[in-house]
Formats: sequence, C-alpha cells, structure tokens
Amino acid sequence: MDELSENARAVAADIAAPASPAAGERANFAWYLCGVGSWFSMFGMQVVLFPWLVLIALQESPARAGTAQMALLLPGLLFILLGGAVADRMDRRTITRLCHLLGGVPALLLAVAVLFDLLSFPLMLAYGFAVGTVQAFLFPARDGMLPYIARGNIQRAVTSATMVQFAVQLGGFALAGMAALIGAAPLLVIQALLLWFGALAFHRLDLSHLPAQVRTGPAPRSLAMIAETARIVWQHRALRDVIILIAGMGFFLMGVIFVGVPLVIRDVYGGGSGDLALINMFNMGGMSLTAFILLRKGGVLRQGRAITCALGVGGLMLAAIGLGLPYPAPLLLMAGWGICGSITMSMGRTIVQEASPEAHRSRAMAFYMLGFMGTAPFGSFMIGQLAEIFGPLSAIAFASLGMTLIALWIALRSPIWRLEGGGQPL
Repeated sequence: MDELSENARAVAADIAAPASPAAGERANFAWYLCGVGSWFSMFGMQVVLFPWLVLIALQESPARAGTAQMALLLPGLLFILLGGAVADRMDRRTITRLCHLLGGVPALLLAVAVLFDLLSFPLMLAYGFAVGTVQAFLFPARDGMLPYIARGNIQRAVTSATMVQFAVQLGGFALAGMAALIGAAPLLVIQALLLWFGALAFHRLDLSHLPAQVRTGPAPRSLAMIAETARIVWQHRALRDVIILIAGMGFFLMGVIFVGVPLVIRDVYGGGSGDLALINMFNMGGMSLTAFILLRKGGVLRQGRAITCALGVGGLMLAAIGLGLPYPAPLLLMAGWGICGSITMSMGRTIVQEASPEAHRSRAMAFYMLGFMGTAPFGSFMIGQLAEIFGPLSAIAFASLGMTLIALWIALRSPIWRLEGGGQPL
C-alpha cells in the first residue's frame, strides 16, 4: 500500500510539475508550424484560384494575366525591405498576428464581390496588391523568429517548416480545384478563416526567452538600417550570390509558374480549375517529397552546390514544358521542377539564416525575399507580354533557359560552389 501511495504521489508530482524546457520548445515550434501552415494553405488555394478568376472567370488576355500577377507580387519589391527593418526593431509576434488578421479581409471582400456578381479586373488588381502588401511585412517577421524558436539545427528547422509549407499547399490546391463546382466565394471565405487561425497560432507562441532586442525595440530607423544590411549582404559572397540566384528564379521562373503554366493549361490543353489544381499538385508533390527526404537525411553538406544545380536543372525542366508535349508530360516536368524548387528554397533560406549576423537576420531575410519577390512582378509581366506576342509555349522556353544560364554563370565564377554548412564568409 505504501508503495502504491508513493507511486501515486510521484505521478501527481509529475502532473503538477511544469513542462520541461524541451517540451516547451516543441510546443512552441508546433504553434509556429501551425502559423506557417495556415498562410501557405491559403496561398495554395490562391495559386489556383487567382489565375482561375482572371483567366477563366473573367477571360482576360495573356498580357492582363501577367499584369494581375504583377500586382500581386509588386508589394514585395516596394515594402519587403521596410518589412525587414520593422521586424528587426519591433515585436515580431505582434507583426505576424496583425498580418494574418489583416490578410483575411481582402479575401472576405472578394468573396462578397463574387457572390454579388461584382467581380472585375480592377478588383483583382486591388486584391492582389493588398495581399502582396501583407505578405511583404509578414515574411521577414515570421522567418526572423525561426532560429530563436527552433534553437537547434537551423537547416533541420527550415526543412521542417518548408515541408509543412509544401504539404498544406497540396491541400490548398485540392480545395481550389473545386472552384468550378462550388464557386469561388466559399473558397475565399475559407482562405480568410485559415489566416485568422494563423493569427491564433502565433498568439500562442511563447517568446519570453528571447533577447529583449529580438522581442521589441524603439521605432525603426528604416533607411539607415536597410543601407547597413545592404552593405553586409553585398560584402558577404555567400549571401550575395544566393540572392542573385533567387533573383534569377523570381524573374525567370515565377512568371512561368504563375502566368505561363496557367495560360498553357487554358490555351493549349483546354483545361479549367481542376487541371490548374492538378498540375500544381504534381509540382507540390515533388517539393513535399524532397523536403521529407532532406529532413530524414539530416540536410545537405554542400548547400551552395545544391542550390546552383537545382536551379539549373529546374530551369531546363520548365523549358521543356515549352515544347508542347502530350498532356501527361507537363505534369511530370512540374513534379521535377518541384524537386528542384524544394532544394532551392531549403538551401537558400538555410544559407541566409546561418550566414547573417543575429542583429540583421530579419533584414537579411528581407533582402533574400526581395531577390525573389522584387523580381517576380517584372518576370510575370514579361511572360504575359511574350505570351501575347509569341504564345505561352515560346515564352516559357525563353524564360526558363534564362534561369539555367544564370545558374551556370554562378557555378563557374562563384565560390558558393564550394560552400558547406555553416554559411561562413568565403
């Protein structure tokens, strides 16, 4: 009996005892992944729903499709550096919560417009600019928190977040693929609800262990901070060359994926929302599988070599879509690009996270995202114009080969080819 009483007291003590630091870190990381997942599940729906509304519902031209995607991506160029400066001097959790709360509003308003048959091209431009602006402030704050929340192997944490990102986008694609059956309005409401769940997830984060300057600080001196970080990034060969590669991907490949591929689905293969969802699911399937393998493998030692090869080979795979092969072929080529894109995103974010000085991490991530988001609007506009003149297949082939040439140039001239884990200056 005494032994049973002792056991009971021990169990009660375990229950009453506070959670271990390790358990708290795991719970924190889980809430962080929930927040990441909420945004990217919405984003997965948007990747299908936005071009479907522009190209299928409104029947706009290739040039206007490129302009619409430009409106969605342009705020990244205008505000991403300011977003990084704000995130390095203010409470990052507050920024992420506010961005998620505000991000649900445009989706809800667009749902009302669709419901009352008020959808128009200017409204799609306004929606795209609003969502893009929220994203420009959200990304640096959210990514700047990751090293402090993970507090361990940064590459593993980045790969875990990337795997969640890809997996939930698959669900978003599948949902948005039903737009022709259930209409866009219910899907837009779901987008808003997902973002508001993300606000709750970031609210549950415990950041009490962070240094004071990470949690909050005085009002940002934005221009001076941005200039200082630009100097650091430019002088660090690894950071500079990774951002050049990511800028090439944004300019040459994002227009292909967001504008060129939807145009090919509509004009070459005669598809609709289900086909847009399917080709994006093949893309994301390749990304998710690769992220899972990277996570199980424990990362990649030669990160610079991995990102350079991935972008070069990925550019060739997307260029092959421009050959107009029978319909199953584009699905497999998009899956192949997904494999390359997953390696690119995981290695690029890891190199920047590891190589950036702690006090400049959010701003360095903002420069990384500027390379991607700042060039993507012009790439989308370019693809739309080229598709209008030469057709979507030729536009895709031209842009994708451009990415392969940039990757080859970096491989031949940059010491990033020899970069290993740790992201030390070269």
